[in-house]
Amino acid sequence: MGSRFVIYTFYFFFAVFGIQACQSKKKDNTEQVLRGKKLFKTYCVLCHGEKGDGKGRLAVGKIPPPANLTISKLTDAAKKKIITGGGESVGRSPFMPPWGQQLSEQEILDLIAYTNAIKIK
Repeated sequence: MGSRFVIYTFYFFFAVFGIQACQSKKKDNTEQVLRGKKLFKTYCVLCHGEKGDGKGRLAVGKIPPPANLTISKLTDAAKKKIITGGGESVGRSPFMPPWGQQLSEQEILDLIAYTNAIKIK
C-alpha cells in the first residue's frame, strides 16, 4: 500500500504542476501571438487579407498572388527569411517587401507566432 500511495502522489503532483507549466507557456505564446496579430494588421493585411488567406485588397492582379498563410508549410526559419529580406530575396514574389529594416527581431518572431496560430491544422 505504501508504494501505491507514493505512485499516486507522484502522478497527482506531476499532473498539477505539469498542467500549470503548460498553461504558463501557452500564456506567454498567447501574448506573443496577440502582438503578432497587431503587427499583421499593420504590415501584412492589405496583401495577405484579414484571415491571412492571401485575399487582401491589394492582392488583386498580383502574380504570383500573396501567400495563403493559413496553409503555409514553411518553417519558421523560412518565414523569418522572407519577412526580413522580402519575397524576392528567396526567389518568391517581388511584391512582398523586406521588413527587416522596419521590424525588430522580436516583432518578426511575433509575426511568425501569429502566422503559426492562424494555420489551419
